[in-house]
Amino acid sequence: MVVRENDPALSDLQEKSYAAPIYVNIEYITGSHGSKTTQMKCASICYKQYRDDKKQNSYKNGEGEIYLYLNQFTSKEGRALGILRDIFLANIPFIVKDSITVGLERTLSTGNWDVKRFRMHRKGMTQVVARLSYIGTLGHMTKISPQFEKSRKVSGPRALQPSQWGMLCPCDTPEGEACGLVKNLALMTHVTTDDDEGPLVSLCYSLGVEDLELLSGEELHMPNSYLIILNGLILGKHRRPQRFAKAMRKLRRAGKIGEFVSIFVNEKQHSVYIASDGGRVCRPLVIADKGVSRIKEHHMKELRVRFDKLGAGQNATVAVMSYSGYDIEDAIVMNKSSLDRGFGRCIVIKKMAAVSQKYENGTSDRILRPPREGYEAERMQILDDDGLAAPGEIIRPHDIYINKESPIVTRGPVTSPMGLPDRETPVVDRVALCSDRNNNMCIKFMIRHTRRPELGDKFSSRHGQKGVCGNIVQQEDFPFSERGICPDLIMNPHGFPSRMTVGKMIELLGGKAGVSCGRFHYGSAFGEPSGHADKVEAISETLVRHGFSYNGKDFIYSGITGEPLQAYIFMGPIYYQKLKHMVLDKMHARGSGPRVMITRQPTEGRSRNGGLRVGEMERDCLIAYGASMLIYERLMISSDPFEVQVCRKCGLLGYYNFKLKTGICSTCKNGENISTMKLPYACKLLIQEPGDEYHPSFKVNGGLNYVLFMVCGILLQIAEA
Repeated sequence: MVVRENDPALSDLQEKSYAAPIYVNIEYITGSHGSKTTQMKCASICYKQYRDDKKQNSYKNGEGEIYLYLNQFTSKEGRALGILRDIFLANIPFIVKDSITVGLERTLSTGNWDVKRFRMHRKGMTQVVARLSYIGTLGHMTKISPQFEKSRKVSGPRALQPSQWGMLCPCDTPEGEACGLVKNLALMTHVTTDDDEGPLVSLCYSLGVEDLELLSGEELHMPNSYLIILNGLILGKHRRPQRFAKAMRKLRRAGKIGEFVSIFVNEKQHSVYIASDGGRVCRPLVIADKGVSRIKEHHMKELRVRFDKLGAGQNATVAVMSYSGYDIEDAIVMNKSSLDRGFGRCIVIKKMAAVSQKYENGTSDRILRPPREGYEAERMQILDDDGLAAPGEIIRPHDIYINKESPIVTRGPVTSPMGLPDRETPVVDRVALCSDRNNNMCIKFMIRHTRRPELGDKFSSRHGQKGVCGNIVQQEDFPFSERGICPDLIMNPHGFPSRMTVGKMIELLGGKAGVSCGRFHYGSAFGEPSGHADKVEAISETLVRHGFSYNGKDFIYSGITGEPLQAYIFMGPIYYQKLKHMVLDKMHARGSGPRVMITRQPTEGRSRNGGLRVGEMERDCLIAYGASMLIYERLMISSDPFEVQVCRKCGLLGYYNFKLKTGICSTCKNGENISTMKLPYACKLLIQEPGDEYHPSFKVNGGLNYVLFMVCGILLQIAEA
């Protein structure tokens, strides 16, 4: 029997589906008696622990959770249609026409997936891609972040489950409390998309699948007949399942059907499962004929990552020695001439956006033509006649890249030009004009900044040996070898003993030998038993043949005195990478700036132009040093100084009367016993916070020498008056 796409027999197959209570991602249709029986059978087998679908960490359940979340939007739409049907004369705007769109947009923007009916809450389901490097983007795109509390010490979710074997990388996981929880897909895995089921249905019936409705009861229960299930739909039964599966696999390998169509014969359930739907994670398998693999050497060349074609770092000549005192604590000393030649240089790309809004009173923001004369003309010299900076223009400190005007009802329009902070001088790379959903014009700038290494920038080798740039020295003062080779950077040898990064030493030896003989040395993570890794003895023999020392050490001369050093120096090329932690992105200082409304203290954070916080530990250090005036200046004068009026008679706070130009006590109703004192505004806020419960009071002793106040019966010294 052959079933075509528009054949009525194909619609009959839709009734043979798994019911929704167990497999929630498959549609439930009434009248599917055979599917209900199969469903109950699968449920009983799962209960008897023959199947691992019930495990919480099994990835077979992920599609069901997505279905539950998307189903709540369609159910809202269905309830709204039901209300319309009941009311009968209701207006059509009663339906929220974009409920599904708004729900998906909110989910993708916030990353929170909530299903109220099942009380399912998922956070962090969507993330912004970080494109620091090509290999870093691959790792971020394949990262799997589970919804599990990282602080719990449970070994089950941190292990690789049987359903994850071959699909997740067993090595690519972070250290610390997220170890084992945050996983990554293997590089060879593939997430499938939906395919048309019609050709597969026709093919299955052509290969001998019999429809259940055409079989008798005796034929249905034959011991050698197996159910054929395609994406959860029961197609029928086959009397020779192994022959059927073998024929399907041959067609798949010949390219007649999709390469990601899965065929699995389940002996326990007497079923053949065929999967061609989307959302499945597939892994490659090696085909073997009589125990001999079909993979040849040219196949392995196609599987190489080619990390060297688009690298994330550079090969640097590294000298392992102590040079001055600027290389302590993993700091590195860099050669200035190497930096001039381009070592460690990177391009930082940022996006700047501005929206020309339309207001309710009919006004809107405008982009004005820049003035060519006057005091603002110099800041707007990079703008074109349309008021925007052109691509290729250099934005210097205090330059304006958008000449924008915003309307104000009371005073008329006010110019609000946009500029960059004075920390860098980027270049305009691209300018894009678009509109948002409210028909407001949006202007997007893509700016780039070429940065060379500076003091404090962070570097790392491929073995986790990270360190900041401690000093940049002229090449004339750098040590050099007998052959005139001057290293690009110098690292402290004290970074090796405790970390035991022997792979970095072998990389230096192999790189030195590779430069000498002109070939790559294979560094395998599995060591010598793999048969491909180069032995240290062979690398050392190569060094000796080219005139180097057996252990990779060289005779070095001092660049300052010109005299030879008293020790041989371990020197050679090592692959170094520049990290994203750069001083230009972290450097911050301020004299004055915005403050918090409640406490009147400086704001927190570099993005808010906040101050540098003096915390409890810093305060304790200043107390230990006896720097009382520095504490007074840091914690009050430069933070939140405030003057209050204190009554010497009752000890309560008063207020200042500007008409009488004197302080008045709220309780005594006079200003005879009023003293003025300075204290932090946060302290005054703390005194007023208890309210009428504790009645905090002040006590002024010895005139205005010092002030004490009483809170909860405890006498505390506030500040000097």
